[in-house]
Amino acid sequence: MKRLLIGALIAGTIVAAAALIGTASASSPTAVSSTDTIHPAVASPAAPPIYYKGKQINLAGGKGANLNCVIYLTHGACFDTVSQMKADEARVAKSDTADGAAFPSTTNADDSPLYPVCSTPLSVWVDEGYQGTEKDFAARGVWRNMTDYGINDKISSFIVGNCYAHLAEDIYGGGLWYPCDTSPGAHHREMDLDNNNGGPPCSAQKTNWNDRVSSTYLE
Repeated sequence: MKRLLIGALIAGTIVAAAALIGTASASSPTAVSSTDTIHPAVASPAAPPIYYKGKQINLAGGKGANLNCVIYLTHGACFDTVSQMKADEARVAKSDTADGAAFPSTTNADDSPLYPVCSTPLSVWVDEGYQGTEKDFAARGVWRNMTDYGINDKISSFIVGNCYAHLAEDIYGGGLWYPCDTSPGAHHREMDLDNNNGGPPCSAQKTNWNDRVSSTYLE
């Protein structure tokens, strides 16, 4: 269904995070992008391990479809309820860890290190109208591939947290990016072109984006 750019990305998957830090200023997306720009793929760290009730699970293999999960920089955690997930996000935000020590607020996000976690994440759902289980992406400065979380080409609605976000049609940020508002606080109840759930999200969107996103990024 989607060109996954595998051959061009084999080398990128083994690039060390330290090397990415040194080149981040050159490769990081900007808040403004042409709606018809074909973006090149960008190397990013491998997906972190995901845990549910203390045991590692494989979201890419279909485990966790009925769970609510948050993906931090170094690990992910899945829960039975959204309230449990949000409580964990609050805990990590206050923790003295790689994931939590640099949690940015809405006033200091620009001064934070390269890989802090947003004070509120990008939240996505596979159903329109924010229905079904929720997947939250909290690590800044890194592309997350939806193939790693079992939701590739399945996202139908999303809410942007306190960091600018980008949603790309291919993995590692490749291809076209979602053309409507993805600034902090943006809400999109649907991503197609019908009017059953609020109508087309914006005039810049000329094609269907429902079940099309393959990677996400937080600035």
